[in-house]
Amino acid sequence: MNIVFSTMYYPVAIGKYFEFALRRRDDVNLFTTGPWTSTSIPWGGGMHLSEKYSKPPDFPFSADFCGKTAVNPAIIENHLPFKPDLWINADAGFAFSKPNCPYAIIATDPHVLNYDFQRKNCDRFYNMQKFYSKPGDIYLPYCADPVWHAPLEREKEYDVCLIGLQYPNRTQLVNRLRQRGLKVFYDIGIVYDEYQEMYTKSKIALSWSSLQDLIARCFEAMMMKVPLVCNYVPDLDLHFDEYDHYLGFDSIEMAEKKIVDALNDYEVAMQMAERAHEVVKKDHLYDHRIEMILEDFDLV
Repeated sequence: MNIVFSTMYYPVAIGKYFEFALRRRDDVNLFTTGPWTSTSIPWGGGMHLSEKYSKPPDFPFSADFCGKTAVNPAIIENHLPFKPDLWINADAGFAFSKPNCPYAIIATDPHVLNYDFQRKNCDRFYNMQKFYSKPGDIYLPYCADPVWHAPLEREKEYDVCLIGLQYPNRTQLVNRLRQRGLKVFYDIGIVYDEYQEMYTKSKIALSWSSLQDLIARCFEAMMMKVPLVCNYVPDLDLHFDEYDHYLGFDSIEMAEKKIVDALNDYEVAMQMAERAHEVVKKDHLYDHRIEMILEDFDLV
């Protein structure tokens, strides 16, 4: 099948993982396009990642298009090497208006972006967070990548790992853990193989969603077989059971206690991580999400 895939080409983004899943299929001819930012990403007020992560699409265009919607697809359609069976846009703040073929939009950031225009200008609108869904949306939960989030056998160098934006509540918790003498890896801009390396060198993966969204880090930690301690969010129990797959909290004090308990009974925590890994591997990979979309469009 012939598929066009578009997204904002930051060095790392949810859209990139969808592209990886498409490239793993032997039944897809893929053409990629979108605004390319080279090594630049707007995390933490703006930063640059290594050039090794900067992979342009087949047809890159100016980063000035980042944050724009209703971009005319004709600027790409005249350059396509085939007639598309499907166009998929992973929308993190950029989207084409409807092209002359079946069109799917994946809303990767509904907790911070308004997708009202996109909902009206596609054939199917996939929302990655059920908590932010509207009537007509198709729920397509966050997930993990079987390669970049595969478990690794590593010596444990850290008690706790949290890679992500350093919000005040996260920083306050990290400081409390460090005051207890725990070794915490807490940073931003660590991606792909480096991200995988640091989490698998850690005994506990910590996640704290700031906007009630079930974030990708939960699925990624589970896939890497790292015991997950995360805050309660509405969508969490749609997929996972507390104590079977994760340890939950709703306050800094509870988070600290759950982390200490897991470290003190680490064999039980690892058994939990093994169960969580099996659930994610079975149902929550980007490959599963792509398969669902292709089924919805009767392409498989």
